[in-house]
Amino acid sequence: MSWNMIRRVFCAALVAGPIAFVAPANAENYPERPITMIIMSSEGGGMDRASRYVGDALSEVLGQPMRYVNRGGASGQIALKSFLASKDDGYTIFSGNVPTLLLGYGSQTQDFVIEEELAWLGAYLDDPAILAAAAKSDYQNASDLIADAKTNPIRVGVANWSSVQTLALLQLAEETGAQFEIIPFSGFKKAAAAMLAQDIEAAVGNFSAVEGLGEEARALGIFAPSAPNARYTPLEDQLNVPVFAASSNRALAVHESLKESHPDRYDALLSAYQQVATNPEFAADFGKIRAKPSQIISWGEEEVEMVSANILALLEQYRSLFEQGS
Repeated sequence: MSWNMIRRVFCAALVAGPIAFVAPANAENYPERPITMIIMSSEGGGMDRASRYVGDALSEVLGQPMRYVNRGGASGQIALKSFLASKDDGYTIFSGNVPTLLLGYGSQTQDFVIEEELAWLGAYLDDPAILAAAAKSDYQNASDLIADAKTNPIRVGVANWSSVQTLALLQLAEETGAQFEIIPFSGFKKAAAAMLAQDIEAAVGNFSAVEGLGEEARALGIFAPSAPNARYTPLEDQLNVPVFAASSNRALAVHESLKESHPDRYDALLSAYQQVATNPEFAADFGKIRAKPSQIISWGEEEVEMVSANILALLEQYRSLFEQGS
């Protein structure tokens, strides 16, 4: 299975005419009361804001209020277990960051199989990882950095060790023969500060975070098969080696068992989510939480499951190195 996912940004929808939200029809008049969304983050952060924005749009379609419960910590495992303990009646849904959730799940011994417990309605936001250096750096692109790293260890900062960025760097080092000293910081802002001061040679951060650095930073390459604009060149195109499409994907899920216990409710939720995710007004208004149009995606369950499988496979491949640095 390829490590890369073809990101399907629905730009065509942005130029289409307005689509009105229409409540999905169902036999049992579901939902008849408010729905609870369990969010795998504390209040106020990017994950929380995105979840509430999507939840409010779903509420408009479904005709019932959305109640929000924040369960931050433990790489999403607290929220996940809280969700799994809820009834599979369609009145509780899960909102999470797929890579963070999967790394937290895969790094621990579990008494359940996540693929058998979660049915992803889909992912709506993609924030791919960027390899960057200071604008005043001698590195003009990823090829320059890799050439240097083959003879001299290069210090590369990441926001934290337990991330898909770390896994992507471990794979990139193996594929290219580069020597990386991966340095975890407590957040990308600190990694970026060290990079801009040239205390480290490079850093990996999400597209949204690197964009925020403006002209002070130089994007050396993107960990994705396609780029949002000419400023970003896919690493795979530059280096001609397999590159893991490291990214932050925001997605919604329900109980897998809901498909059998209440198929009408599952269909109603899926229909409502698809109406929201493909509505051009929803995409255009996502800028309210500082998301770029190129970050908006319309992935279904199959695509999210493929991302999940890729992350778990890569974690298993580099488990010894990954766990050594934790």
